[in-house]
Amino acid sequence: MSFVGALRDAFNIYIGDAGTKIGLWIAAVALLSGFVAAYLAWKPERRARRVQRAEEDRFALAHVERDEYMLALRHYIDPDCTAIDPTGEDDLRAAVPTRQPIQQFWQDILDANSKYKHTIVLADTGMGKTSLLYKLVHSSLTYQSSRNVRVIFVPLGRPGAVQKIAAVERKNETVLLLDALDEDTQAVEDHAQRTRELMSAAQDFYRVVLTCRTQFFARDEEIPRETGIVRISPRGAGLAKEYRLYKVYLAPFNEQQVNAWLTRRFPWFAHARRAKARALIAKLPELVVRPLLLTALPDLVEDGVSVANVHELYARIVHKWLVRERASEREQKSLLQLSQRIAMDVYLNRVRRQSERIPPSEMRWILTAGEDLSRLRSRSLLNRDREGNLKFAHRSMMEYLFVAAFLNGERACLNAAWTDFMIELFWNAVDSSVRDEQLHKRIQDILTYDDIRGPGILVEGKRLGFLKESARKVRASPDKYEGLSVRIGRSDGLYLVCDLLGERIFEFDGYGRRETTPLEVGPELRAYIGKFQKGVSPWRPARSDEVLGLLRFKTVRPLAARMQANFWATDAPGRHLSLVRLGQTPSEDTATVVLNRQRGSDHGLRGIAVLVMSNGALEYYYARLRGRMVTGAWL
Repeated sequence: MSFVGALRDAFNIYIGDAGTKIGLWIAAVALLSGFVAAYLAWKPERRARRVQRAEEDRFALAHVERDEYMLALRHYIDPDCTAIDPTGEDDLRAAVPTRQPIQQFWQDILDANSKYKHTIVLADTGMGKTSLLYKLVHSSLTYQSSRNVRVIFVPLGRPGAVQKIAAVERKNETVLLLDALDEDTQAVEDHAQRTRELMSAAQDFYRVVLTCRTQFFARDEEIPRETGIVRISPRGAGLAKEYRLYKVYLAPFNEQQVNAWLTRRFPWFAHARRAKARALIAKLPELVVRPLLLTALPDLVEDGVSVANVHELYARIVHKWLVRERASEREQKSLLQLSQRIAMDVYLNRVRRQSERIPPSEMRWILTAGEDLSRLRSRSLLNRDREGNLKFAHRSMMEYLFVAAFLNGERACLNAAWTDFMIELFWNAVDSSVRDEQLHKRIQDILTYDDIRGPGILVEGKRLGFLKESARKVRASPDKYEGLSVRIGRSDGLYLVCDLLGERIFEFDGYGRRETTPLEVGPELRAYIGKFQKGVSPWRPARSDEVLGLLRFKTVRPLAARMQANFWATDAPGRHLSLVRLGQTPSEDTATVVLNRQRGSDHGLRGIAVLVMSNGALEYYYARLRGRMVTGAWL
């Protein structure tokens, strides 16, 4: 029988029999009463659940700025995690063989039998560590987990973190998310001691997840492994006496994740813009390495601007912010200068304040006549937290503006050790200065007159991932950078060439400029070189490979050609002499080793002995020579 036929029969029964009609009405009323009763019984439970969710929400986000939280989740794509540090790869986009979806890892953490009681999540600047914790909070508030646990987010970049942790009730039912160990001013002083202090305060929590920049630790061995918390429960085979701090790294986006982000950010009707964005990503891989920078893609696509490195990308982000905040160029310049001063104040006073925020009571010391912050928008680079403290929406923006302030002449920036990202931005600026005449002049002045060893720019910077590549570029093509890094001058009748990036100073006599003539192989040369090999001074004979590098500089080659001389050097053990000659024709841009001889051999070959100082060269330069040496001119 069809459904329509059944309805017709029921209707015929209804209209034909009064008793049946009354029975159907009673059944309908009873059914309706049952629904009403069920609803009335369920309503208080629903209200209680709603109140509970609101309380959980307030608890989890008690120390979170809501605008930042919502903005971080917009267009959010879950990253993968890995047990291998991706920053150790030459290409950060390289596929990591142990990738795991972060949500799966989160479920593993929540599992009652999980070994991940304490976990540290490591990633480079802008890779989404804070956003990840926001997403974990969101997941815990949105979906039912296998265990009824609470989640609370505590930022370590603000004072009172230990007190906030201690104030949490029902710790054994709570997952503690500690954000940004690298922004904790006490961790900057002693990260091992601070980690033990935090873990001790968090020992009663169900789970603890800590985030930190990978480069906060100079070596992998410095990453904390032990929590200092002794296991109370029975230990299984192979388990240590103390709980371990398991480390996991965020992996850069793979192609599928990038495509997912592009699809969310550029819907199907913006297909052309999505294609342009994809082309920019292919040109600038840092956009994928640091998902934060993906937020700049729409502006880059719209404006058609080309950027070559991260420094230029941040400059573009700041420029677009200034355009939105201020109408005129004069106002934009004023706000940029104010932002740079705020960045300096935030970073240079972070230890005293125990945070990277400026309280309202101290803003008057930064503002000049006619300046105010009333027009700053809530989602700009600068905003205020709920206590009215001024802060940057992302720490990397503060770091960029700090470096920009230094490039604009603020020498107070040298009074503190720089972060790894600041150093990277500086060397990005060096790379950009080759194409920017005004920036080139500023950096040239910095390398000439400022001692930039203290903040770690010369020493620490060159061992970081990006600068390893920069160092290779300098060695392979020194002409590109020599206007910024090579200083040539005269001192006491000798030519001195200071290679700041190579941290060496070369010394050699000018042909015919002194009473002594260029040295020949024989007793005179042996005595001359032997004198410096006995530790009489920090100078030593230059090796042949060092002289070859010296003669590659464009500013040195004309001088060597004018002297029409060969140059004496030694091999690495110092047992042989080498005669190095500059190319004799304009097409010969490089020097060559034309002779290797035993020291005891006497020949009538003449050359100029080259000495080099590699131990303490920078101290010598900054203490004695920087005021008397210039590029491309002879004093």
